[in-house]
Amino acid sequence: MPKIVYFSPSLETSPHEKIFILLSRFPYPLDKGDKLRAYYFIKQLSYKYRVFLCTLSDVEVSDHEIQELKPFCEQIKVLPLSKIGTFLSLMKGLFNGIPFQVNYFQNSAHQATVKDLVSSFNPNKIFIQLPRMAEYVRNIQDIEKTIDYQDCFSKIMQGRADAGTWPLNILYNIEAKRMQQYEADIFSSFQKHLIISQADLEALKMDSVQKKQIKIAPNGVDNDYYKPYQEPINKEFDVFFAGNMNYPPNIEAAVYLVDRVMPLVWKLYPNAKVLLVGTEPHRRVKALESANVKVTGWVEDIRPWFAKSKMLVAPMFLGAGLQNKLLQAMAMQIPCITTPLANSALGANPNEEISVGTNEKEISEQIINLLQNPDKAEQLAEAGYQFIQNKFSWDAAVEWI
Repeated sequence: MPKIVYFSPSLETSPHEKIFILLSRFPYPLDKGDKLRAYYFIKQLSYKYRVFLCTLSDVEVSDHEIQELKPFCEQIKVLPLSKIGTFLSLMKGLFNGIPFQVNYFQNSAHQATVKDLVSSFNPNKIFIQLPRMAEYVRNIQDIEKTIDYQDCFSKIMQGRADAGTWPLNILYNIEAKRMQQYEADIFSSFQKHLIISQADLEALKMDSVQKKQIKIAPNGVDNDYYKPYQEPINKEFDVFFAGNMNYPPNIEAAVYLVDRVMPLVWKLYPNAKVLLVGTEPHRRVKALESANVKVTGWVEDIRPWFAKSKMLVAPMFLGAGLQNKLLQAMAMQIPCITTPLANSALGANPNEEISVGTNEKEISEQIINLLQNPDKAEQLAEAGYQFIQNKFSWDAAVEWI
């Protein structure tokens, strides 16, 4: 069992109030949406609180990764999850009626450790990310607790069930129903509740009284990091898509883009180049690589790849939540095309700040339109940039905690 990592912030500059943050994954590297959201939440909260970061992890966490969180945390504790332990926990899900993703992260020894850590740190507040961590703190009393649902996971599971094939669709249907019930059941264990978008809030299967207590906390953008390139750069890629390429909604989007949208574009622009960037590309994504399609896998710095591309196209038909890829591209003044599903969380004005298409014909026409009309692409990029600057900040995202 790893020891707690202690840091020694200056007593003169440290906040007096303390917050205990509990996550299901270590929030670095920033290769998944929940990790990115957690990282920036921790960074912002560190300005107001002394932070104890406690995370589970089913992979080894390196010293380098811990050092990335060091500036924001007074203490860090990583609780490892073994493959055997997670398998046995999943097996319990066959009988206990709790969502499988909640079972996956359950560990009775770690639960006792968390209780002891909270007792010794004596925080003013507890913050957890995702319902899957609720069991660890449900029975802790007399401390204000905040849960960040992030996305409506019951909606995500139902989407996978609807799009899936037997027998996975049956399992996803079971998980969707369990998550619907669980999201409502854990509500009373927390005093504050966050979710990433209005669309996700509406999708929760809770009563109106509960929903009125949930605050919408959209992701922000690090505008010092994601910003337009000032120097000219060769736009060697016409169409760009980014994300965790092992995440089912992103896999389906990448395949849809290359197999259904781009053939319509290639009729007019046979040399148009597609770029797919993201961690752990699934075999279906790797299979898309060709003379016109580049698959990079994980990249340390995604900004140059944004800058090399004429537009971002995110044909999302599965999943929920706010797409960070759209926020980041728009912050870098890259014109974006997406679907009503993704834009329902974003809330940009179609045809003014973003282009929205419902099928391959509409999306391909919008790609062709931007390729044929650079001035239109520039106008869309500028309007999208202003939209992001005015609407999304990490500071605002944590104001309800």
